[in-house]
Amino acid sequence: MQSENNARDPRGSRTRNPVSTGEWRRQKLVPTHSPFPAVPVFSNPLGLLALLGVPVLLAIHFLQRRAVEVPASTLFLWRHALRDPSVGRRFDRLLPSVPLWMQLLAVLLVAWLLSEPRFPQAGSVARVAVVVDSSASMSVFRDEAVAALEKALPELQGRAAGLEITLLDADPRRPGLFTGTSVAELAAHLRRDWHPRGGAVDPARALRVARSLVSNEGVVVWLSDTPREDLPHDAVMIAVGGPVENVGFTGVEVTRVADGHQWMAMVRNYADTPQTREWSLHAGDAKSAARALELPPRGVVTLEGAFPAGEGPVRLVLSGDRFVLDDVLPMVVPRGKRLTLRAAGPPLIDDLARRLVAALDDVEPAAAGDSPDVLVAAVAAGELPENSRAAVLFARDDSADGEWHAGALPADGHPLAGGLNWQPLATRTGPAFPPR
Repeated sequence: MQSENNARDPRGSRTRNPVSTGEWRRQKLVPTHSPFPAVPVFSNPLGLLALLGVPVLLAIHFLQRRAVEVPASTLFLWRHALRDPSVGRRFDRLLPSVPLWMQLLAVLLVAWLLSEPRFPQAGSVARVAVVVDSSASMSVFRDEAVAALEKALPELQGRAAGLEITLLDADPRRPGLFTGTSVAELAAHLRRDWHPRGGAVDPARALRVARSLVSNEGVVVWLSDTPREDLPHDAVMIAVGGPVENVGFTGVEVTRVADGHQWMAMVRNYADTPQTREWSLHAGDAKSAARALELPPRGVVTLEGAFPAGEGPVRLVLSGDRFVLDDVLPMVVPRGKRLTLRAAGPPLIDDLARRLVAALDDVEPAAAGDSPDVLVAAVAAGELPENSRAAVLFARDDSADGEWHAGALPADGHPLAGGLNWQPLATRTGPAFPPR
């Protein structure tokens, strides 16, 4: 399964949601000032590996050169000659010198520049708006999505002293999910209250709202299991998840048979490999024996059976996989709306009403004195029955035949009417009902 989105989520209450029905209430952050100097944050910690050059440099300076005989004609030159050992190359005491200190300073400077240090600015706040994909497929990667946010948000804070987080749903019609300053509180809120069940939604509108909340200096993040390129409003992408082998129900049909009702359900394999599952029928506390089900790659298999006695609600259950939303299929016996029907008119209308009652399900004759749901009547032109909510009316014309229609007959461009000549069709004018 490569992200199947086909379910909806009834969201629960969110106690940490500071969003009113109308508009956002922006939260003002009060930075905490520390009496100690700000500790730098290294944007590239791997640059500190350049400090390994310090022990290498010291080891080189510990090595002494082999003694060399130099003829001297003056005694004051012996003082410099005594510094060289009389033995071969070996470790000796470190001799401080200007080149040594300059080389150590160069190594420290290179390590400092490569690590890219950033100092937090007092009173600054980094605003980050995260738009989360709440489609049903994200329920499979819910834990991975929360872990990705816990890792990414501290890095997005940068040099700011504080962090303001706004969490939005991809559907802008839904209220905001969270706003606050703590990454830990955000993660706890998502693990407790976030249950993605929706369908696929274009995040463009939600990203525009997110950009308006954080302004141009803030960061907008799109969190989803479906990677996208060229996100609008300078949004950055955090992608989670991967392919999942999924098997689930795709539809059901219930028909009426002579001795009750029969169900027929379709099961689809979304994987590229054959899959084996077990299915069972649950009715109340009763449960049928599990049966094996073999599905070919990308194949569809049909299951069918009769409703248990009583025709109560039942459930078809598949053995679970990571995407659990399509593993259970609730079913009920369809019950149509009961309609009452009454005929008013000549015997031909009475015969038509009896045929309608016999042919249509959930239709019965209206009792004497009751107002019918549907009235079948033949009325004179220009008249309408009173006190009827719905009616099937036939115009009764007791006058002479109407005049013949004259003029050309235009034909609709339908394939079934193509090539037919309608000009010999002769029709007369008839009675009409007022457009009430």
